[in-house]
Amino acid sequence: MRDLRPLPRHILIIAVDRILEPQTIVHFLEFALGQTPLPNGTQPTVVRLTQEEIPSIQANFPPGSDGNSIVHRVMARIGSDEDGRRLCMIGKNIQFLKTRLWEGVIPMTQQRWQEKQLHKPDHFDFACQHLTAVIAVFQYLNTPSVRNYLRSTFNLIYDHWTEADTLLNHRRAERGEERISVAGLWTTYMAAHFEMMTERAHRWVTVQVNALRTPLLHNLKEHRPLNEDAGPDRLQWRFTDSLHMLSQIAADADYTIMIPMEGFKGYTAPQRTGPKGLHAEDCLRRGKAYHDRLKLLTREYMVRDIRSLNVPGPGGSGHRSSTSGESYHELAMAQIQGQTQLRREMRGAPTEPIPREPWIPSAEKMIKASRETNSDTKFGMAVYRLTYGQTETEWAAFVKKLDAHVSDWGKGQTGSSAIKPHLKLHWFDGKDLAIPEGDIDAAKK
Repeated sequence: MRDLRPLPRHILIIAVDRILEPQTIVHFLEFALGQTPLPNGTQPTVVRLTQEEIPSIQANFPPGSDGNSIVHRVMARIGSDEDGRRLCMIGKNIQFLKTRLWEGVIPMTQQRWQEKQLHKPDHFDFACQHLTAVIAVFQYLNTPSVRNYLRSTFNLIYDHWTEADTLLNHRRAERGEERISVAGLWTTYMAAHFEMMTERAHRWVTVQVNALRTPLLHNLKEHRPLNEDAGPDRLQWRFTDSLHMLSQIAADADYTIMIPMEGFKGYTAPQRTGPKGLHAEDCLRRGKAYHDRLKLLTREYMVRDIRSLNVPGPGGSGHRSSTSGESYHELAMAQIQGQTQLRREMRGAPTEPIPREPWIPSAEKMIKASRETNSDTKFGMAVYRLTYGQTETEWAAFVKKLDAHVSDWGKGQTGSSAIKPHLKLHWFDGKDLAIPEGDIDAAKK
């Protein structure tokens, strides 16, 4: 008989990962046709594809294609029976989160974070696990072999779009039309995609780190141990240890949550300032340069604080004796200030406003088009009641509770307010539709 006992917690379920998610090609073509902006929300002035040109790349078979169209060859490069050389084996948990982050979906909404009570001290370790899981996805993407696979996949697809350019521009020249570079659009699109993906993931981690750190800093500063000369007491150890953990998570996020595009065809890296090691393609080199620089900046901020405390007059407070809690707080703040400066040196100024999850503007556009055509299309989710053992009062209470929960959706998701009023639960009573209790297949029909 099959063993139906649950798997032990230490067993890791492995999945096959296509590094470049397949839906990326569909989203790229939507951008190339001018139907959507770039994933980072910008709308560049570039020559786009026309709807009439799409059949050319869907049906044309260039030399050496073995009878496959350009689009077919593009899709095959992502991972298929025809080309599976760049598929990777990773944990299912990492693959699941990577798929969300790839689409710019935040790992967890603020509503869910509160429900799990991850903002409370008793669940601090669990909160840190959720943060480090995001970093683990980018550690995977920055592994040398995976980084090479991603770059190779991108470049192979770039070459296929170059084949499309030759075909399309020959026909455009005959018609006296402006030339197009689908390959160039591909580079522009993926650079914006990686920017959106990394910016949203990094922003989510740093926001959560700051939220967890704020009460710890307050408690550390205000705590008064029984004996100031006896060294840190139990609570001070706990506060400083938690702050150190958050500082390390923030550091890992700063230099790990990025996808360098050196070697990607058509890409030119922007001019950067600061130590070269901070912008190295190799994640380990970036990490070493980051921590070396952080030590220096932290010491500089510590010296500034010491000087300000000993300078009389308006610019300083004069010499005073700090409590142990204040001293630990000053040390923590020096490191935070150094990390803030270093983050800007490494990543530049944060993108403002934060790019929306790409599916949100797509849904907004669909809803707007429906309203402009006076369509009676409804958006949201159809919910069928297929359980009839409750009283009507009990059922009404359940529906009210669920509706209230759903109406709270959207916290922490930039741009969700634009589509939220149109996304509703549409309730259907199975009894009114003569559907037997529990008959899910009947409801599907």
